Amino acid sequence: DDQYATGGESVVNWGTDGVDNDGDGHIDNPAEQGIYVITYLISTANGQADASYSVSVMATDGAGNSASSSISLTLDNTTPSGSISINNDATYTNSRTVTLTLSATNATQMQFSNDASSWSDWEDYSTTKSWTLSSGDGTKTVYVKFKDTAGNISEAFSDDIILDSTPPTASITSPSADTSVRGQVVIRGTASGYYFKEYKVEYGQGTEPSSWTEITSSASEVTDDTLATWDTTVLSDGSYTLRLTAQDLAGNSAQTKVSLRVNKHPPKATLIDYPSETVSGNIPKVPVTFTWRGSDPDGITPVEKLVYQYKLEGHLDCQDWSDWSSETTKTYMLPSGSYTFKVRAKDEAGSYPEEDDPATAKSSFTVSLPIIIYPNPCYPNQGQIVTIANLPLASEVKIYIYDVGGNLVRTLGENETNIEGESKTATWDCRNENGQAVARGIYIYFIPGATEKKTGKIAIIK
Repeated sequence: DDQYATGGESVVNWGTDGVDNDGDGHIDNPAEQGIYVITYLISTANGQADASYSVSVMATDGAGNSASSSISLTLDNTTPSGSISINNDATYTNSRTVTLTLSATNATQMQFSNDASSWSDWEDYSTTKSWTLSSGDGTKTVYVKFKDTAGNISEAFSDDIILDSTPPTASITSPSADTSVRGQVVIRGTASGYYFKEYKVEYGQGTEPSSWTEITSSASEVTDDTLATWDTTVLSDGSYTLRLTAQDLAGNSAQTKVSLRVNKHPPKATLIDYPSETVSGNIPKVPVTFTWRGSDPDGITPVEKLVYQYKLEGHLDCQDWSDWSSETTKTYMLPSGSYTFKVRAKDEAGSYPEEDDPATAKSSFTVSLPIIIYPNPCYPNQGQIVTIANLPLASEVKIYIYDVGGNLVRTLGENETNIEGESKTATWDCRNENGQAVARGIYIYFIPGATEKKTGKIAIIK
């Protein structure tokens, strides 16, 4: 039978097989044994190339009798060549389990490694192999070696692939769920991730749409910014769902949905009682009252079912929208300043206008009050302190308090001041600069200003 051999075999010239075959106590008498061993080196060392060879031997005894025999073998000193590809030469994968495609010449076995150091056991050669990549996202390398029948082992062949098992981020931050929209709606949010491919924004009718219409798609990442602008002017009023899908190059995807309503006719609020453009008085704060009513232009929600929210811009404590309620009047006690009151209505379907929509009622006005000092007289033994209200917001507060002898008792500054509306309010605790309570009597205050100065008397009674 044919056999394979490499160039590493040793050479032994004529000799016996090392066994006392005829029992005469000798092992080195070829003439008596008739058994011989010969080894002949077939390799590139003696000029023999890889090929199939036939080795023949003939034996002749002293009587002239002869016999011959031969054996065929193949000399193979060439290591297998080969190649490997992961997932048909893909650049990315989102799974640790991959398919290896293999090719090799004269290979009978193969083995694999993820680090070219620790190798799997030898197994029969095949053109495909399922393999598990090392853990963790990033670039992964798989190595393979091939072995042929003669035992020659190839160099390590390798291929790379990027493992990305982390899905991208997809979120819609505006418009919020369960709100009403109309006109050109700006959709904001985030679509981003490693090896980002694209995002798509779609809408469908109802809360569980059976079909989707694309609004836009893009290959650019977006982080807390505009994703798309949705034209709702061509849609009928009703319930809709927005869907954002983000994909990366490895095939990972993320998706989010927001259900809302398209309402091109939100309910309307109308102010029926509100202040004039300028409100004045001779008190520290003036009462300002607003009264309103609502209506549904579509006539679906009865007036008594409407709810409202309001805000007062220009006042730090009131500039955020209130909670929704059925009340239709609101009164504020306001110091000097410029203000804007806004109120809007919401129907039973949850529809309400945007802040700058004409259906949101608003009134802008100015409260103009003189500088007021109160209480005057002041009774500190009853826990009272002196309040100086309606100081200009734009001016630094400086108030000087003297006794009747002209001695400076106290200087009030920004540390004794609070902002109320668009004016400042200072307080005097009836103590001097050393923190001691002042005596009863008359004190003179002086308020310098860029445009006007004010002076007057304060009575402290104990």
